[in-house]
Amino acid sequence: MRARTQSRLAAAASIALTVAIAGMVNYMAARHFRRSDWTRAQIYSLSDKTRAILSGLDKDLKITVFMIPGNDVYQFTDELLTQFRRYAPAGRLAIEMLDIDKQRDQAELLAKKYKIDLEDLRSGVVVFESGGKTKYVTKSELVEYDYRETPMGAEDQKVRAFKGEGAFASAVLTVTEGTQTQICFVKGHGEGDPEGFDEGGYASFAEELKRDNYQIKTLAALDKTGVPAACGVVVVGGPQRAWQKPEADALDRWLEGGGKAFLLVGPVFDRDLKKWSRTGLEDLLDKWGVKLGDNIVVDPDKVSPFEGPTVWATDTYGDHPAVKKLKGKITFWPVTREVRAAGKDGIDVSELVKTSSRGWGETNLAVFRREAPLAFDAATDVKGPVPVAVACEKKAHGTRMIVVGTPMLVENEHFKGLENVDFALAVVAWLANKEQLVAVGPKQPEHVKLILTADQLHSAAWLTILGLPLLGLALGGCVWWRRRS
Repeated sequence: MRARTQSRLAAAASIALTVAIAGMVNYMAARHFRRSDWTRAQIYSLSDKTRAILSGLDKDLKITVFMIPGNDVYQFTDELLTQFRRYAPAGRLAIEMLDIDKQRDQAELLAKKYKIDLEDLRSGVVVFESGGKTKYVTKSELVEYDYRETPMGAEDQKVRAFKGEGAFASAVLTVTEGTQTQICFVKGHGEGDPEGFDEGGYASFAEELKRDNYQIKTLAALDKTGVPAACGVVVVGGPQRAWQKPEADALDRWLEGGGKAFLLVGPVFDRDLKKWSRTGLEDLLDKWGVKLGDNIVVDPDKVSPFEGPTVWATDTYGDHPAVKKLKGKITFWPVTREVRAAGKDGIDVSELVKTSSRGWGETNLAVFRREAPLAFDAATDVKGPVPVAVACEKKAHGTRMIVVGTPMLVENEHFKGLENVDFALAVVAWLANKEQLVAVGPKQPEHVKLILTADQLHSAAWLTILGLPLLGLALGGCVWWRRRS
């Protein structure tokens, strides 16, 4: 009896010791662990640049996520923010995840505070806030999809690439920067109005710039006062009346002094579509290595089926820093003229966007008066690929300028909800010397498929239905036999 009691006590002590050791190991592992990411795309790792941004936070940062947990982007977002918590200084980062279905009242109240529209709220949006500044990252900025048609005719979508790390790192920098860059819109020649909410206004563009922590200002009469020193980037959005020489000279002086400009210069013609008109900026652009064409660019390979031959789309761009990360994004180019790099000594000029080889620059205005068919004429038209956007840089002075062939690119009608937003914001970021802040590319989740032949499927079926039960019986028989003997 005594021996049995001692045996039981020894067993209990062994169990208690094992539990204690296991507890100690888990305690130590929870505080001293090494995390590894074995995915090919490094989905669960942050880049060195993002880690440096987070570890250097010297301001309080709040991140509010408006999403439904079942949202296909939620898992990626939640994992990314978990990593953000690991690298941010203690007490600097606060994260709130709001389920817009279960916490509807709270979500709607905060949505009003942050001025989030219902469409973005339903799709999913992440708000970054620090020191009174806010930055919005929408679902379209987080993910790229592959769209496929199912056998039943429905449309299926799968996540092709997750871009959250770059978007979130950029948002952190945007709200924690000390100063705001001023974007100055020139008015007085029929340019787009940053406060205009009509189809041809630029209010949507201006709103996106404000969300990226830019300050908006309007300018007039450049010939008298020139460009204010506070302007970071000057925007000229589609002049319909010609600039006078003193005004163009004032803009030229600004550029010579290291200024930055975004010029959206579309085709201009008289009321009856009988002749091409000048914008007054041709000589200035020629000096900076940019040539405007008197034509309207069409591209039958990329034409919009809804808006006619003068509106076409592209998803390919040059290798210039302003656009190289836009590859695969579809931007629409309505009523666009040719913008070609002419080249000048001391100025780097690059063409950013071109048509396909089947595109051309139509020079015959009779086509648009519907008095002639739309067809390429080798004698008068410009053969494709036709460039429609150019960047030029004078590094010795710090000058940067981007010229595109249509002001309609950022008009309300062709801007909100389209990837023209990404193009315009990328252009402004490069002009404002902010393109180097975030250089984190998208990450592509691995979709691993197991494809089996008919013979392999039959083998797998026999293995699971018959093989595994027989194996269990065999092992049981072996145990019974050993105990019996």
